[in-house]
Amino acid sequence: MPPKVRILREAIIEKAFELTKVYGFEKVSARLLASELKCSTQPVFHAFHNMKELKEEVYKKTQKLFEETMLQQPSDTEPPIF
Repeated sequence: MPPKVRILREAIIEKAFELTKVYGFEKVSARLLASELKCSTQPVFHAFHNMKELKEEVYKKTQKLFEETMLQQPSDTEPPIF
């Protein structure tokens, strides 16, 4: 029986999202992810066929966050924008 997956797909996406905020989209690599997750690159490529597939998931996460942010009702404490 193969070993249990220890680093989940969602954890990889989340870490790639965080690294994108720090380094930018183009600088995120499998090696950087592996270093930050304290593992080899194998879990990254086990969860995703390639970096393009991972970056598409990060883009989807970013798009979802943007949509959620834009649809929030403004709070009363924010000053009006003119």
